[in-house]
Amino acid sequence: MAGSATAARDRLMSAALDLFEEHGYASTTAAQIADRAGVSRATLFRSAPDKREILLLDQQRLHELLREGAASVGDGATPWTVVDGALARAAELFPESSREVARRRRAVVASSVELQERTQAKYSGLAMTLLDALVARGVSAAVAEQAAEAGVQAFRRAHARWAEVAEPSTFPELASDSLATIRRAMAELVTPSR
Repeated sequence: MAGSATAARDRLMSAALDLFEEHGYASTTAAQIADRAGVSRATLFRSAPDKREILLLDQQRLHELLREGAASVGDGATPWTVVDGALARAAELFPESSREVARRRRAVVASSVELQERTQAKYSGLAMTLLDALVARGVSAAVAEQAAEAGVQAFRRAHARWAEVAEPSTFPELASDSLATIRRAMAELVTPSR
């Protein structure tokens, strides 16, 4: 059952990307996506309440992975280590085989203000998930908020770089590198280099 649901979701994503590229996001209907994917409209609406959500079908799983990754880090870990663990676990959603889909999705999102706004809301939700996971580990709300925002910024940078065709690094490598870059930049704000 799970396999058929995954296959249907993959067909929906592929059909949506094809149609958005061919006709534009605004000119494509959910019904056209369902028809192109070879699924019923009921199947489409069980997977996504509207056409913009088709591009974000893995969001629930991404939140779950972030929570699992944050919880899996050993006791006494710093907030940075917890965020790094969360991002490493989230990398499960970004196998090398999905890099081309990510590149195409980023291009479609860039072509639509509506999709850009929805993606921004998605990032806010990811920050809340990280914040909640950090607070659950005993991190103060103020520190957790800063670490969560840094984690989302690292995720965004890593995803943008990973979707590039010529980028040889894996998503986990890019996420860890992005978080380390942010940590260094924040440290310089506190202790300026001479």
